[in-house]
Amino acid sequence: MLRAATAASDPQSSPRPLDPSDEWDEKVLREAQLLERWTGIKATLNHATNGTCAISDFTIEVDRKQLDDLFGDFTGAKYQTAIFFVLAHEFGHLCQFKVYGEDHAMAMPSIEAEAHADYLSGAWLGLRLAQGEERLSEDVFAAGLRLKSDTEDLSLIHI
Repeated sequence: MLRAATAASDPQSSPRPLDPSDEWDEKVLREAQLLERWTGIKATLNHATNGTCAISDFTIEVDRKQLDDLFGDFTGAKYQTAIFFVLAHEFGHLCQFKVYGEDHAMAMPSIEAEAHADYLSGAWLGLRLAQGEERLSEDVFAAGLRLKSDTEDLSLIHI
């Protein structure tokens, strides 16, 4: 999902950056650093409670509860790959902001913006595969089914 900076987080709360001393946050930040190197975009990662999304000021809001609801039964490398997949998608939106500008990116039809971010995230997942990640295609398939499923009942998706 993408948002304009003016429509970012709840204005009543101040952003809480991910903390590299926290084990979960550090894993997310490590994946983001790889994407920053590949895209040339320095992103700020903050905690969120209203969904994971990219914001036009080059912030990614990360909703841990949302990710744990989607991927809580994934472990180890499979969970890490799922987190990378989500971040890669959000970096796709940051690329849209960088290349097209906020006005054009926000005016894109939602299905077009989301599909474009998916294509970009697929390219970055391909780079990881080319670098020798084991089981990546199977883990990406599992994460993709969870993210793009039309059902809210995740128990219907067996992986």
